[in-house]
Amino acid sequence: LIPDAVRSRSDLGNHPGWLAERSRFMDKLNDTRVWPLLARRLMVLERWVDLDAVERVWNEFQLTRGFMVGMRLFSVVILADWVRQYDSR
Repeated sequence: LIPDAVRSRSDLGNHPGWLAERSRFMDKLNDTRVWPLLARRLMVLERWVDLDAVERVWNEFQLTRGFMVGMRLFSVVILADWVRQYDSR
């Protein structure tokens, strides 16, 4: 879907806006009522992403509250937003 050359760009660095965005996202993940909303938002990825695997990551986050686990969810949500914006279904 996204060429390796784009996905692997290391020259972009961390834009300060992403830090605030990630922080807000992590705060929202701590609310267990978020999963139904998040799952609906991710449906746009069902052709490419194993949504059951994403739910397992969500469950892992609920148990561990691990930052890196949360970041995996953040990446999928960003991808879903990007696809929703450009998907021509």
